[in-house]
Amino acid sequence: MQCPIIASVLFAAAAALTEPDLQSDLWERMASTLVAGDTLLVERDGHPALTGRYVSADSNQIILWVDASERAVRRDEVARVIKLSRPHRHGVLVGALVGAGIAGALFATGEDLDAGGRALWVSIGAASGAAVGLRADRYRKREIIYVR
Repeated sequence: MQCPIIASVLFAAAAALTEPDLQSDLWERMASTLVAGDTLLVERDGHPALTGRYVSADSNQIILWVDASERAVRRDEVARVIKLSRPHRHGVLVGALVGAGIAGALFATGEDLDAGGRALWVSIGAASGAAVGLRADRYRKREIIYVR
């Protein structure tokens, strides 16, 4: 009865000790999932982070398009790679519609405003909503795809 238990414990210990190189596996997985043109933030050890477009990667380096030139970052310098994306880019339109709708609802029933006054407040609401939506469009989704 104890022999199968001991054998399974020894097998698990041997598997834990002979763990494959996960860092190279993660680097290869990162390189295979990225598409040329993806916006990346590459955090480096002892250097400022680089933000640029992905060009290519091999087993030794990652190449980014930064400030109209290619920059190669060696793999041993890379601490973390973060993919930046904008899942929604319609913040200005949605903000303008919501702002105009709220302003229209607030001032549509007002008896002390004429049509010009109502149009003024609806346009102010649309402009305010568009400004909030523009700010919301600047936020990016961050996905960590490689960590050393």
